[in-house]
Amino acid sequence: MTPAGLVLINKSTDITSFRALYPIKRHIHKKVGHTGTLDKFAEGLLIALIGPMTRMNSFFTDFDKVYEAIFHFGIRTTTLDPEGEIIEEGPVPTLEEISAVVSEFTGSIEQVPPQFSAVHVNGVRAYKSALAGSDVVIAPRTISIYRFEILSYHAPELQLRIHCSKGTYIRSLARDLGIRLGTCAYVTALKRTHIGPFSLSDAVDPETATVEDVLSPWQMFEASGALSICMIEDPVYIQRVRYGHMISRAWCTSLELKPDAGLCAVFTTAHELLAVVHYKMQMHEAVFTRYKFVIAEEEGRR
Repeated sequence: MTPAGLVLINKSTDITSFRALYPIKRHIHKKVGHTGTLDKFAEGLLIALIGPMTRMNSFFTDFDKVYEAIFHFGIRTTTLDPEGEIIEEGPVPTLEEISAVVSEFTGSIEQVPPQFSAVHVNGVRAYKSALAGSDVVIAPRTISIYRFEILSYHAPELQLRIHCSKGTYIRSLARDLGIRLGTCAYVTALKRTHIGPFSLSDAVDPETATVEDVLSPWQMFEASGALSICMIEDPVYIQRVRYGHMISRAWCTSLELKPDAGLCAVFTTAHELLAVVHYKMQMHEAVFTRYKFVIAEEEGRR
């Protein structure tokens, strides 16, 4: 059986994120999950978590993202992407007009997700209500845009690179930029190039992915640089962790803390993942409070 870990895959256009995982399920591991959906028309980096690592989904979805996108001015579609029907047309702005307002779309901003999105409204996905012909009121959310970089402009198409926080909808950025310019816009192409420290340049085609492409838990957490790491060497303490006994600081051969992380990955000195545990800081010392999960011995060796 395949060890736990992750695979960086390059999703192609015209397939869903769920469909992109099929080859991974067939050839690597039956238990697979992704850490953030890409729209069907979009392409680029998707993180596939393997086996027990699916339990760390929320950790990886918290990472910021980088996208390359093309906004088409003068047209708005129902879905704000190429799959929707044209419902509005307007003038095409100049590059000078666009450049004058893009700074308003950086920093912490309020954003309303698209009507066609997976956001829950009154217990129903917004896109399902939209497909049924119902208008839903979606509450705005606070997001962060760290970089909004114009790469080129060949009117009516603006090519951009956008570095943003989790929860950002690029389609909403196109809509709102169009409105700010007194016109309309939609996204014609979208590629995700980075998720946190992970890059599309390291991704593989899911159809050709093999066990050799799986990053181990040690590799994935070391690459992320965002999780505290505890190393345990004594076999007695290792077994106690497997039984779910709460960890004592004295068990740790080494402990590298991220003061604000709140989670610590617990490894043997042979780099085998034992558990992920919550901790808090008390008097400048780490106090382990509860397990997020423990890897069973047979599970960790698959």
